[in-house]
Amino acid sequence: MSIISKAAHNAYLKKFYPAGKNYGQFETFAAKAQSINEYYVQSKIYIDSLISIWDSLKNGKLISNDVYALYLADTRAALYDESILKLTKANKHDSGLNFYLKKELTKNVMFYHGNASDCLLLKTFAGHYLHDSYLKNILGDDAVIKDTLLKKAEFGFYYYYDTTYRELAWGSSLYYLKTFFPSLDVSAGNVDIGAFKKFYPNSRFLQKIYQFQDSLLKKRRKINISLTLDTVNYKSLKELLSTINTNYIFIDIWATWCVPCIQEFIYLPSTDLFLKGKDINQAYLSIDKMNDKGKWERFVRDNYIPGYHFIISEKVQDEVLKILAEKTGETSLFIPRYLLYDKKSDKFYIDLPRPSTGVVLESAVNDILNN
Repeated sequence: MSIISKAAHNAYLKKFYPAGKNYGQFETFAAKAQSINEYYVQSKIYIDSLISIWDSLKNGKLISNDVYALYLADTRAALYDESILKLTKANKHDSGLNFYLKKELTKNVMFYHGNASDCLLLKTFAGHYLHDSYLKNILGDDAVIKDTLLKKAEFGFYYYYDTTYRELAWGSSLYYLKTFFPSLDVSAGNVDIGAFKKFYPNSRFLQKIYQFQDSLLKKRRKINISLTLDTVNYKSLKELLSTINTNYIFIDIWATWCVPCIQEFIYLPSTDLFLKGKDINQAYLSIDKMNDKGKWERFVRDNYIPGYHFIISEKVQDEVLKILAEKTGETSLFIPRYLLYDKKSDKFYIDLPRPSTGVVLESAVNDILNN
């Protein structure tokens, strides 16, 4: 590593890594600010003070112009991206239309100071988040574009990317999302895939996305475990668990809006096969709201998640929290959570490792069964 690169790298590690080390200040500004304008002024002064390190290094000829441009673009964009996210919390005396207009105007000013329109951000680690957020904002306001599907899509902002790499960027992002979060809501995913398909109907990325989804569902069905949706509003957790006829029950507490919960579903085949070999059934307890029952049912069926599925009432959620709180002292139910219930001993083993840990979870379950 050259002296020039080393100086920039050391400065970055000291001041900006991990990125979140500087984000707490925006929360403080938002909590104390009496207006959107006050929050913006404090945030800008703070960001300027942090990124001034790059000017110091450049003036001292410790970094080259190219290195300076990249580090400055990346760190400034990351900070402005986070400060924009906290804008809505700085609303002590603003409300209604007045607050909305001030927020939108201030957001645009912050996009400007963050150089959000600069394509250089696409070459940086964190910068592309601000650039994409900026493009998404433009798409929502662009009256020339009448395509409602494009405007509704989460990834519709790729429409503004340079056509030389738009298909690659757009398609690979959709494919990456599908492989990393394979069980994300199918209907929501179809909106984005549909928007992409309008522009690239013969894209190789569409074939890869569909092949991956088909392969995933095929693998889950091959396990030969039935999918049971139970919509009864049970009065207690014990009553609910009594409907499952194995002695041991592996409990997965999740929700359709919980991305980490859904991410764990990619490990279903190996987890299910292991539990099946131990004669353990799986119970999925969703904490979705009862009026979202239709969404929950579609999600489970579309993604074929084998096992016993329930939406649990607030009363049953309180029971689960009480079981957890006896050992953890927690006052809110955090998910995903994994438990093993021994029906014969009427005992819950809490906070098992996640399915993604593989052999770690298997070892934890084996230890319980062998004791």
